[in-house]
Amino acid sequence: MVSFFSKIHFYNRFSKVASEILAEKIPSRAYYIFMLACSITNILYSKQLRNVGWTSNNIDRLNNLTWKHAIMAEEYYGLDFCAENLEYSTHIAKEIQRHSSPDNYSCELYERQIRSHKLQKHNAKGLEKTYAERESIKHFLKVYQQKNGPLSKYEQAKAYSFDVQAALDKGEPFFLRESSIAAATALIADIGKVESQQIQQALSNGVTVGKVRQHEISRQQRSDIRRYFSHKFPDVREILLPDIAMLLSSVVTVDEVGEMIKVAKGCTCAIAGGENETEEWVMEIKQIIQVGPVQVLFYIY
Repeated sequence: MVSFFSKIHFYNRFSKVASEILAEKIPSRAYYIFMLACSITNILYSKQLRNVGWTSNNIDRLNNLTWKHAIMAEEYYGLDFCAENLEYSTHIAKEIQRHSSPDNYSCELYERQIRSHKLQKHNAKGLEKTYAERESIKHFLKVYQQKNGPLSKYEQAKAYSFDVQAALDKGEPFFLRESSIAAATALIADIGKVESQQIQQALSNGVTVGKVRQHEISRQQRSDIRRYFSHKFPDVREILLPDIAMLLSSVVTVDEVGEMIKVAKGCTCAIAGGENETEEWVMEIKQIIQVGPVQVLFYIY
């Protein structure tokens, strides 16, 4: 059941718009099967059930939906579709009856570690003895040090290269860039509370990680960027945009719940829009470009 719960949270937002996005784009039976999965997701992430509690009727309805989804998926996609995840899904109702609502967090971190275990060669001592025990200690120490500080008292080297005070003393435009995700994460954590408008603006764009190369802005991109600046700086008559921007590989930033995330080409994200930002669009990132300096600041799109 770990696999099912670690991936089902991705359906949580998409399930709200899936009926409109997938309508008439996939076969009707496949569409109905996916709508069953969306219904299961909506029940599992229901705030009312999590706060008030599950009744027998709720559990019976969930059990019927999961079995109906499993049976119809097997009939439509064939026996190859009947992997562990589908089998695990039929046990959700029983697990909720035993242990109440499922926890609202992802197990993807632990799944990735298990996959790495399976790919490694062992020395005949068994998987648990050789790898799992060592990884359990490593994960424990990581969480322990996050809460209580480092175990070693030796002075630790700074994980990132950016010098906050030097950047502010120069008074020149700057943007944040590091060589690794770990360095970018440490930088964001350390300078997040610095009371500087320029620092906070740079943090709002995120920290660039990886290769950076020059990129010529297209006419459509230039028009969109000008429109953005006309709303941001209504008192400035003309904003001078450089012809060449920087094309970024990836950016580390903080999401709406305060978690560090890496954004790169090919990532999908949910974007609020429409009137009063009441609509939600699922979009794929094709490019990440950095423009600047504009009004002594850099901006990432």
